[in-house]
Amino acid sequence: MKKLLIALICLTSILTFAQKQELLFFEDFENSEMSSLCKYASVDVSGTHSTKNAISGNGSLEVNTLGKKGVPTTIKLDSEKIRISDKQSTLITISFKYKILGVDGDRNPRNYVLCDTNGKRVFTEVFGENVGKCGSVNITTRLLPNKKYNVAIASVDGVHIAIDDFKVERSVAPKESDWFYQDNVFVGMRFLPTHPYFLTLTAPENKITKEKFFPFIDKFGQYKHRDWDFKIKTESDFLKRIKEEEAYNVSLPKIKNRDKYFGFVNPKYKFKATGHFYTKKVGGKWWFITPEGNLFWSHGIDAVGIASDTPITNREHYFEDVSDERFIRKVKANKHSYKKGEVKIYDFGNRNLTLKYGENFHEKYSKVIGKRLSAWGINTSGAWSTDEVMQNSKIPYTIITQSWGAKPLRGNSKLLEYWQPMADFFEPDFEKITHISVAMKFKFLRSPYCVGIFVDNELPWQAKDYMLAKRVLSCPKIQRAKQVFMLMLKDKYVEIEALNSAWKSKYEKWNDFLNTVDFVPNTQQGKADMLAFEIKYYERYFSVCRSAVKSVSPETMYLGCRFAWVNPTVIKVASKYCDVISYNIYRDNVADVRLPNDSIDKPILIGEFHFSNQDRGIFGGALSRKTMQGRVDAYEKYVVSALKNPAIAGAHWFRWLDQPTTGRCGDGENYSVGMVDICDTPVYPMIKKAHELSTKLYDVRTKSSTKK
Repeated sequence: MKKLLIALICLTSILTFAQKQELLFFEDFENSEMSSLCKYASVDVSGTHSTKNAISGNGSLEVNTLGKKGVPTTIKLDSEKIRISDKQSTLITISFKYKILGVDGDRNPRNYVLCDTNGKRVFTEVFGENVGKCGSVNITTRLLPNKKYNVAIASVDGVHIAIDDFKVERSVAPKESDWFYQDNVFVGMRFLPTHPYFLTLTAPENKITKEKFFPFIDKFGQYKHRDWDFKIKTESDFLKRIKEEEAYNVSLPKIKNRDKYFGFVNPKYKFKATGHFYTKKVGGKWWFITPEGNLFWSHGIDAVGIASDTPITNREHYFEDVSDERFIRKVKANKHSYKKGEVKIYDFGNRNLTLKYGENFHEKYSKVIGKRLSAWGINTSGAWSTDEVMQNSKIPYTIITQSWGAKPLRGNSKLLEYWQPMADFFEPDFEKITHISVAMKFKFLRSPYCVGIFVDNELPWQAKDYMLAKRVLSCPKIQRAKQVFMLMLKDKYVEIEALNSAWKSKYEKWNDFLNTVDFVPNTQQGKADMLAFEIKYYERYFSVCRSAVKSVSPETMYLGCRFAWVNPTVIKVASKYCDVISYNIYRDNVADVRLPNDSIDKPILIGEFHFSNQDRGIFGGALSRKTMQGRVDAYEKYVVSALKNPAIAGAHWFRWLDQPTTGRCGDGENYSVGMVDICDTPVYPMIKKAHELSTKLYDVRTKSSTKK
């Protein structure tokens, strides 16, 4: 009774606080004056009152920033006018309806509600990721006193958008939690507890002081200040979770008409049994075919069995207990979080697996995983799954390895190089060491459960042609790629004068080409030569990787390099060498994903996708959804869109285990995206949906249309 009374008092306090929000303004765009909005915000010059694209009522705001480079602003709020005063913090709630009317080309729109101060991002929330998408945004943030903020709606490279029912509400923020928004309170984390989907108006953290908040991670790696179903409270709970899961898995109906590789057993769709996986286009749709000759659509999860560690250096006060030396190791810092020196990291995932399954749990756990995946209807363990899982689970798998031996392109022309620098694939060691890298996976490649192998992940391919060639032209003379470029040109033009005529360059001899680092041709012939070199570069990479795979295991499929940043030219080249083209695609759906025109027709495999929820103990995630139900619904829509796309032969969820609340080692990703949580407890709403999708998977796929 006492606990109930305390809970009611806390809830009443939070609700009372939330009810204090006052309406600052509301603009319904029913007339062209838009006076309410214009009093507190500025609108892009293209903004007009529109009746044609009205979302509700008779009018909406229509803005077209297409053609503007960078991240042009659609609406920018005046932070000085929307805050209550300079002496106290203000909670601002922004809400509006939208419809995405168009973008340039065939790219997907990237629209944001963003808030930053002095160039430091407070939050960025993505919305409207498809043309024609209608939806609404409701988001709350805090403006601290004596700070200038940029609060805006913006888009990458512009957008044509309609906006309606724009509303801003505000209230005085509780002083107790102002500290959340101070600089450097939280480090090494991609998402912070200040994210508006986590720190909502009614969130209990609004009333927590800094002294009470820390440490905020319990000894199991869980967030301390919220509760949820199946949260581990004591070590004895691990045994309870095992028994609960066993009962749940038994309760799931067995999925019928599946062969030992989870292929679709149907006499209508029977093909040659080769003893290994291969691909085939059937009825206008791409499929994998199992070793027994049955249709297979790869419904997978990445990194199955992999735990996840988090940095503790200079963050020891975040954690209740990280004293077990067995789970501490040191790694080198990198460019994304810790900049230099060694960093201590703590492995909550493996610690919890040890508590749950005992010492030397790996083989036992891999068999647990096999039973799980079979019961849940997950038919593929994707990239980065453990050796034990691939060896013991009796579930089809994909392997991933890396190409090695290529030095970076040491030029000064700017490229997008997020994970790693762009490599010089003409380096002679690249071919030799990549062959060795693939050969090290020999025993897994030869298994009939092997669907295929990826070589590399999310390489820094550029979004536009010529960027790569510009980098090579800016490299020093010792760069192997630049030497190859020169030999290509020399073979074509023979004499340096002919090159000068085509490029409008002023080289006196061929060595001048190698020594020059600040010239880029702007002629049509010069651009054609740069593109020809890029094609040669792409062919070098993909031909070496294919050769490495086929020399070790001729029957094994080469699944590509998991494109994230990409351009049509590199995809066309990849289609000549890859058995399957793999993409990592984080968006609402993949209904419109196709290979570029003039590509060789090959199946597509989605190597990564996910959605996160923010109503439990992790602060954010890519493609965030406010609730678990929102995450489940998004998962279903994505998989169904892939099933109905005739070009796509599978989709793999990233990833098996939730990322740590305090961020993974390296780049600080802390996404609530696991099929199991940090304590190895299944995320049951997701598991239920996975089983449901797997049950109807082949029915949806075989009956879907092949029309684009």
